[in-house]
Amino acid sequence: MVKKKPGLTGWQRRCLSQLKASASQLPETLDVIGDGKLDDKTRALHIPFRLNTTDIETVPGGLPLESSELFIIAVAPTDEHPPWVYVDHARFLGHPHVLSGFLLCLYLDETREWDPEQCINGEPNGVLNRLWRWLSKAARAEFNADEALYHAVGGLPHVSRTGLPLPPILVRDLPEQHGRAASAWLTLRSDWCLQLHTSRPLDVETEHVPVFFTDHDLPFGAGDDYLYELTTRLDLPYNGGLAAAFAPQNSAFRPTRRASGVRCQGAPLSSSTGQDRTTSTQFDRRPSIAMLTVLAASAARKPSGAPQTLLLAVPHPRGGPRHLIAVHFDSILADHLRALVRDRTGPLLNFEEARIDRATPLKWCYISDERTEVTRRRDIARPVTAYQGATVVVWGVGGLGSWIAEFITRAGASKVTVCDTGIVTGGLLVRQNYTDHDIGASKAERLAERLRAIAPSASIESHGNLGDDELQKIATSANLIVDATINRVVTRRLESISTDPDRAAVIAQVATDVGTGSLGLAMIHGRKTQESVLETDMRVGRAVERELALEPYRVFWNDPEPGDEFVPTRGCSLPTFHGSAVDLAGVAATLTNLIAPHLKDHASGTHLVALPHSGVTPEYRYITHDTLES
Repeated sequence: MVKKKPGLTGWQRRCLSQLKASASQLPETLDVIGDGKLDDKTRALHIPFRLNTTDIETVPGGLPLESSELFIIAVAPTDEHPPWVYVDHARFLGHPHVLSGFLLCLYLDETREWDPEQCINGEPNGVLNRLWRWLSKAARAEFNADEALYHAVGGLPHVSRTGLPLPPILVRDLPEQHGRAASAWLTLRSDWCLQLHTSRPLDVETEHVPVFFTDHDLPFGAGDDYLYELTTRLDLPYNGGLAAAFAPQNSAFRPTRRASGVRCQGAPLSSSTGQDRTTSTQFDRRPSIAMLTVLAASAARKPSGAPQTLLLAVPHPRGGPRHLIAVHFDSILADHLRALVRDRTGPLLNFEEARIDRATPLKWCYISDERTEVTRRRDIARPVTAYQGATVVVWGVGGLGSWIAEFITRAGASKVTVCDTGIVTGGLLVRQNYTDHDIGASKAERLAERLRAIAPSASIESHGNLGDDELQKIATSANLIVDATINRVVTRRLESISTDPDRAAVIAQVATDVGTGSLGLAMIHGRKTQESVLETDMRVGRAVERELALEPYRVFWNDPEPGDEFVPTRGCSLPTFHGSAVDLAGVAATLTNLIAPHLKDHASGTHLVALPHSGVTPEYRYITHDTLES
């Protein structure tokens, strides 16, 4: 039992006890050095320990393990996050899953992988087990270079979490690089977000922002939250000697938990090895004159008291697109930069190192980096990828169509046209994709406005109805026409294009049942067939009628039973069907997935589906039109 150490929390004592228990059980493998050191500021307990790694196989290019390796485990006061493990040397620099040159990334997703009950030595995700597996994979170079975390800026987020939150910056493109800098402009995108522009927008308030392209990656991060620390890191060649200078001196990190990981700041504690390290002040860490010149020139364009923003574009160590971080300088720091420009003695800016502010904190801004070259869609390998770049018309944007139109827009369609002659009424809000603000407006126009907000780069159009000439043009140019109207006149008009040999669009007629709104039908007319939609509908109906198991789906062809429909308001209100937003969105989502493959294989068939809570079986049946009897 570990003697109770003053100042430690119960969690820290438990971790220390388990670590020493493991050392007692594995004396040839694990050696814990002392009881650790408590950081006065973060209250984290730092415990050095040594592992015998002779049994770990190493290969050329893998992690350069010695026969015995010293590690430090840092235990926070609570078990909210796993203890983190780091080293006090730079030999692991440049290897995947090594953060800021020293911190080992043992948990990619703490929310799924970290269980406090497993603590230090629990199976399978206790810290020691995770560390041993990590070392084994790293030494054998088994981390996939395309997927493993090679970090352009140390791998830890540069985001300020203290003080008032700064608006995130949306970036979809970078200005063309000329030398080491380029100009960009920020605009207020919303009350909570800014957007970067590569050319200055007209008729809107803008802030000039320099984009500085660093010559190399920053494996130790961009420094602490001060201007001097930032600027002295940009032009350093991180060779072995300089790497040692950035090692956590005397074996200590002072980590602060962030929303997306850990941010570590160097902070000396007592040495765990008894050896003094060379301090970084002995190296030639001069400020980046190029960056300061670019930054100060931008600040000088603004009035006194105005803040300043800088975007750093950092090359990735594995090549490819640059990593972006944004720095915000409040008015005090920005005025300091303006003073450096104002007090220059010649045409060139000559920054004296002693004059650079080392006391006023700067702030980091979160960047929503949405450049196509760095982001991957979260719906890749899903059926809806068939809609990417597609031209789609949704005719009828009510209970099913309003949801289908949104799902297809989110899936990446390049052009979506929504058609409906109706207006939004308050009673529709319980099941259709509209808001209270839309009441009284055209359904098509309000939905189109919503879709534009979802996908600003897509072409979104709205129509009350489609003329014959428009419909004919769409039939030969669009990828998909979705008929969600349940309107006989619309069906007759689709009949005229369904048999056209020049038809390019897949036609999908969708419906739900009037009794519950929990059944769905999607009748697909692929490009390879010129069959009549009316004839196909009758043939599918007869096939459903003949099969006893499909009796619940006969509602799509039979007249409503008494009680299936209801009158929602007094007077001459049209009867309507039952259904909630949950039911109809669920049916619409299922049908959207089922329609998607037909855009690629152009097959013709009818999908019958039932939501799980409907109690209908079978829950799914597909009927190919090729097998239907005439």
